[in-house]
Amino acid sequence: MRCKVRTIGLILILSVTIFPSRAQTSFRAFPIDPQGHIRETQTDFEHLLLDVSFDTKAGKVFGKATHTFRAIRAQVDTIFLDGINMTFKEVKLDGIKVRNRVTPEGIIIYPPKSLSSSSGIHTLYLDYECTPQKGIYFIGWNDPLGKARKQIWTQGEGIDNRHWIPGHDDFYDKLVTEMVVTFPEPYQVLSNGSKREEKKVSGGMKRWHYKMPHPHGLYLVMLGIGEYTIAHEKSQKGQVPLENYMYPDWKERMEPTYRYTSQIMDFFEQETGVKYQWGSYAQIPVQDFLYGAMENTSATIFGDFFCVNDRMYRDRSYVSVNAHEMAHQWFGDLITCRSNKDMWLQESFATQYAKLAERHLFGEDHYDQNRRNEQNTALDASKANNNPIASNGAGTARIYQKGSFVIDMLRYVVGNEDYRRTVTHYLNRFSFKNVETYDFMIAFHDVAGYNLDWFFDQWLYHGGEPEYKVSYEARTDVTEFRVKQVQARNELIGLFRMPIQFEVWYTDGTRDTVRPWIEHETETISIPNPKHKAVDYVLFDPDNHILKQVTFEKPREMLIVQSMKAQSILDRFDALAAMSHWTESEKINIQTSIYNRESFIMLKAEVLKQLGGSTSPAGMSLIRKGLEDSNPKIRLAAVRALPLDAGHLEMILQAGHDSSDAVAEAALSKLAGNPALLTSRQIESFRNLGPGFDHQLRISFLRLAIETDPNASAYKSELISLANTSQEFRTRKNAMDALQQLNLLDDPQLISYIADALLSKNGRLSGPAQAVISNYQKLDQNRTILRKWLEANKSTYSASDYEKLKLLAN
Repeated sequence: MRCKVRTIGLILILSVTIFPSRAQTSFRAFPIDPQGHIRETQTDFEHLLLDVSFDTKAGKVFGKATHTFRAIRAQVDTIFLDGINMTFKEVKLDGIKVRNRVTPEGIIIYPPKSLSSSSGIHTLYLDYECTPQKGIYFIGWNDPLGKARKQIWTQGEGIDNRHWIPGHDDFYDKLVTEMVVTFPEPYQVLSNGSKREEKKVSGGMKRWHYKMPHPHGLYLVMLGIGEYTIAHEKSQKGQVPLENYMYPDWKERMEPTYRYTSQIMDFFEQETGVKYQWGSYAQIPVQDFLYGAMENTSATIFGDFFCVNDRMYRDRSYVSVNAHEMAHQWFGDLITCRSNKDMWLQESFATQYAKLAERHLFGEDHYDQNRRNEQNTALDASKANNNPIASNGAGTARIYQKGSFVIDMLRYVVGNEDYRRTVTHYLNRFSFKNVETYDFMIAFHDVAGYNLDWFFDQWLYHGGEPEYKVSYEARTDVTEFRVKQVQARNELIGLFRMPIQFEVWYTDGTRDTVRPWIEHETETISIPNPKHKAVDYVLFDPDNHILKQVTFEKPREMLIVQSMKAQSILDRFDALAAMSHWTESEKINIQTSIYNRESFIMLKAEVLKQLGGSTSPAGMSLIRKGLEDSNPKIRLAAVRALPLDAGHLEMILQAGHDSSDAVAEAALSKLAGNPALLTSRQIESFRNLGPGFDHQLRISFLRLAIETDPNASAYKSELISLANTSQEFRTRKNAMDALQQLNLLDDPQLISYIADALLSKNGRLSGPAQAVISNYQKLDQNRTILRKWLEANKSTYSASDYEKLKLLAN
């Protein structure tokens, strides 16, 4: 799932460690993480039966929770359960009412006599109700327009299920869960595990009963309720039952959305060497989801903005997210980190295995492009700080992208076979248990005898990345490389030690390769050339296995050869990227050759990017080729490269009618940069385009039409309506952005829509709404309008909501 970033201070304890395999003294650093601690507990909760019903309009939960647990200390006099702002009607321990005290954070239970680790199994029953502000979300039930989808869905990670379920809401306490739900008959209800019962009860209601086969974390307990159709299939090899949910009015989106699901499941079972453990696997889209998706055990929830038809699939698909969340069924659900400081054991691995699944489906070039994107993301994160991956302060970029790249490096160091055997052992050994980073590190010693504390020390417990300055000299009988580590060093960053490959390619097509350890500040690597062959080009870390920054100046002739001949797409790309500062006349011939030679988007798009704004005949020839390419991503790059002027207007207009919504939207956005170029007839030619993703294509048209005709009242009304409370949050955000850019604020209904967005529990709506208001307030007349509206509507809002809306009056 998509995490939030928290920043902490890190204290480093240094200890000396001797590595027997290399007689060298090294230093290991263990971060003490103030927010990554493990909470103490006196009990082990083993089973939960949760029976719930709802008041959907009030957003209220009525629950009966029956916990089975053991005391794990010699004397237990109190039991604490997380439960935010809950009211408890009845509390029983082993069938007897017990004294308790309710706090805003939970409930403290006082057994009539002390429990102990020898007192056996106990049962705790709680009858409660609550009106949660997090954890469970009631969508559309109070929509004044009656157009929104009506749903209930949950989001438990990190510790939000405590807002609607009383229990031990921490990673470390795994339990078997059962869910019983009573809800009106027209709706579908999904929860974790297998469906044990679905039957009608009185009053037009249905009773649903789900049960998990094995223990899992409380944060993974889920509910998804709404109107859906369900497609049933099985994975091709493992025969795992798959349930794919979709809105009834989106039936044409079922297959494109869930494309490759069966193949991904089969791939993960084969790649990990461990069968899927949760029985069936379901996926359900919901409106206004807080993140991209969430890997609830056996039942993933994802944002319905990933639901696509065949046309939309060409621009955006669910495949990568689908694979990421499915990988969590092994990494996160089967084995679970003990605390936030080891979150990378879940998110980095899900990112890594999703990347492997995409390589299985789409090939090596696609995989390499993903690796390069991860590298860029990791290096960008280091501009802010150098916190380690294995820390609570790692941040999203490190526990997802950087951690995934680090796993790639680990596989590179130990080899694919030993890596896969170790992962299989690790998953089997810790199934249904909790893990820490050390458990994964020591698994390599258990399986293959590796001492990898040096690797985990520098890549997981320390931060930063190496920065290499590389040069070479090709003499008659030897090619000599000189490597210097030039990164700034501090308590988090030292010298890096890695095996790095060096290659010398000769004009006869042969090569010499060495893979020495680079670990000192300065290293010299010599590759003999006894036959005095002519050097064609040289490579440092071919195929980019090491996460790094590197400066390696090469002659222009060598870069040209490398861009054409290097085996890895990343090495060819790097040579092309090094030409970005050349003049167009210096590189247009090689760019043309590269564009015509390459089949994958990565290099073609880079050529078009470097040609951005070109008006030369040769440059425009390549851009026209890009506009005619069958791949919409290449057409998109070509549209972005087109100059915005009268001479190229016809091509941009044509792109506005492209079969790809992303290409069409890019064309309309470009036209919005100079609407004076357009006639009203040209603008109206876009009138019947579809909505595009999150209505962005339609919104781009409406903005363009209003810019050129401020009196277009029908278009203004339509744009305002796309900001209303019935719309999915991404559409609302896009509409509010466009309205603010047009400085339209003369409709009281629009301000009410923005106010509703400001009060949303979804930070991806309330945050952008705050930015929209801040931009509106840059003009005095807008501040006056907002103040008057707030005063006129003060009685409409509760005191707490009114306090939040005072932002309007700033």
